[in-house]
Amino acid sequence: MFKFIRELTQFVSALAKDPRLPARDKALLAGLCAYLATPFDLIPDFIPVLGSLDDAVVAVVVLDFIFNAIPEEIVLEHFKWDPKRYHQIRRRTQRFAWLIPHFIRRRIWKCVDQQTPKG
Repeated sequence: MFKFIRELTQFVSALAKDPRLPARDKALLAGLCAYLATPFDLIPDFIPVLGSLDDAVVAVVVLDFIFNAIPEEIVLEHFKWDPKRYHQIRRRTQRFAWLIPHFIRRRIWKCVDQQTPKG
């Protein structure tokens, strides 16, 4: 699991450096990298189930955004695994995103949109 998180962080970091992405997307990706890399959590890890669940929810919501908002060819340029694995991860992310209540996802994206400088 640690290896996957490390590789995911490397993928997201490389994608965040792509000059074709808008500043909002880069900021969101950088935020995900920082969140995954730091030991700080919304819910402490010593709380059974919920401690790990917050990391998963944040990662799923951001990955769902990445897979829907960023053109697939740009994502695949930075994806170090084979395309088959990309499609597996994308399908799983979409399934898990459906488990997260819509009002939570909508609220997260509303916050992201408010933080984006207009211009």
